[in-house]
Amino acid sequence: MDFETVLPRLVATYEIGRLTPFIGAGMSRIACSDWPGLVHALEQALSGPTTPAIPASTDPAEMIRRGNTAVRSLKSRDRDTFVRAMSTALLDRGGDIPAQTRALARIWWPLVVTTNYDNYYAAAFRERPESRLFAVVGRNPEDCQRVLSSLSSAGRALLWALQGYLDQPCKVPDVSARPDLIDQLVVGHDEYRRVTYRELHFRRAFAEVFRQRSLFFLGSGIRETYLQELFGEVLELYGPSARPHYAFIPEGEVDPQFMLARFQIVVVEYPKGQHGTITEWLNTLASALNGATRAAVTWSWGKIQTRQDNNWNSVPELEVVRGPLPETPAPDECLAVSAGGSNSFVFTRGIRELMVAWGVGQTEQPAPSKSRYLGLYDGRDVFAVRARSETDTRGLADIYRASMALFEHVATRYRCIRMQLLASGGTDKREDGVADWSVRPFPERFSFIQIVRAWGAWRREHPDVRCRLALHLVAPSVYMEIASGRVDVLELLSCADVGFWAEILTDSGDVERRLFQVRHDLPLSAIVSEMNLSPEHWMVQVSPAPTLDQPVHRLKDAVATTLQDLGVVPGSTLHFRRGTSSLDLVT
Repeated sequence: MDFETVLPRLVATYEIGRLTPFIGAGMSRIACSDWPGLVHALEQALSGPTTPAIPASTDPAEMIRRGNTAVRSLKSRDRDTFVRAMSTALLDRGGDIPAQTRALARIWWPLVVTTNYDNYYAAAFRERPESRLFAVVGRNPEDCQRVLSSLSSAGRALLWALQGYLDQPCKVPDVSARPDLIDQLVVGHDEYRRVTYRELHFRRAFAEVFRQRSLFFLGSGIRETYLQELFGEVLELYGPSARPHYAFIPEGEVDPQFMLARFQIVVVEYPKGQHGTITEWLNTLASALNGATRAAVTWSWGKIQTRQDNNWNSVPELEVVRGPLPETPAPDECLAVSAGGSNSFVFTRGIRELMVAWGVGQTEQPAPSKSRYLGLYDGRDVFAVRARSETDTRGLADIYRASMALFEHVATRYRCIRMQLLASGGTDKREDGVADWSVRPFPERFSFIQIVRAWGAWRREHPDVRCRLALHLVAPSVYMEIASGRVDVLELLSCADVGFWAEILTDSGDVERRLFQVRHDLPLSAIVSEMNLSPEHWMVQVSPAPTLDQPVHRLKDAVATTLQDLGVVPGSTLHFRRGTSSLDLVT
């Protein structure tokens, strides 16, 4: 199959949230060494710089043997010796982020699987102008559980490092270097095979990803025996998946018919040696996604009004629009825009320009209302919503309260409220020199969750009001979660209780993870009792952080606190761990 034929299928699979890149060494060349170069450098670390180069004619089996010998010898020394040798062997070329990796990072991916050790993809992801919270996870039970949860529940973008991670050579803001990921480094086919057979939790997690996603192999050696054994095991145990996988491969490296028949992998070949084709194709894919002609652009939910058999109609009450707010006012519609500030209302330049089109002066300040969250423009159908605390910081509770204040004021006066996400801009984390007002401690999707939740609560109290909320989304990290079903909008609208996760990380590294759906005024003690925890010996922390300063609580001091006061919202996770320090939580 050629690229033009496969492109529409890649776009369609991406749009429903099922396409997942699986990247290998080819995505890091020429910045990183290839397999022969890596083996030679490891041998040099053992025997010195005069070690002769490996001839190009070396038999692949001999290359595997030499690689395994070098790795075993280095690992027999102290830990730092092996890590230094790996860093030098893999990354001694240095250089900029490879073009093909930058092209891949142009596209929003909630999950990327990698067999690479370097952090080039993480660096490319964080270069995005609207970069989001991101985490690197490995093969331990906790991380595998994170990956499994990500298939059905929205969370941080994840890079799943199957063979360990060096967190080099780039400096990547907000992506922590985890020593345990270095300890997970595996090199050589024998080690790969031992890992995949020994770590049952990893095999099961990989099987679920293989079954539920269409893997998109880029620069990955799908000829590797240990990978084909993993693929084959999944297919033998569970049968064929509903969707195929895809691979961009140089001509002549694999038999396309065999890969399709045996592993459900559609191979798209490009001319041997012309690896720039990958960059070209990925850029074409990104452009096709940005200008998709058959993507889902709106989603709507409402009520069914039944008068008698075969006499009914549907009434939409929430519409989610994939696109910016309208520049032209329409009859019986109002505009609700997000603002900041503590005393005056502060707007971005783009929002200021939009409000001018709706009749608001370029520097005009709104008049105050009964709520500190809401600003009014007399005679104009425009409302400023300031979902901030009194000190001008962002919080999930403020988004809910500000949304309710807006609905109370306008929903009985208009047929449609056109609204953007509140408090969703700014930076992901607090850093040196960054003002508190610009920090958003939670992912953008939680702004969406809180607004929809507030709208559902307001509609339950006012079922007969004829008003529709049209929520406009421009961030792929939000609208793609809706398209993929990882955010359950119907549940947010319909249910007064709160669905969240609670997880316990034990001293042995095992993870117990449970789903709760309970009232938000329930005390934490009820959850603690269900989890059979001793409050004297545990800490608890909520993720995402509902406010800028979110502490780690001693469990014994927090058991009387309600879930609402802790900051638990739909999609949150309560983390129970021993110890006293704050952790880099993945939700």
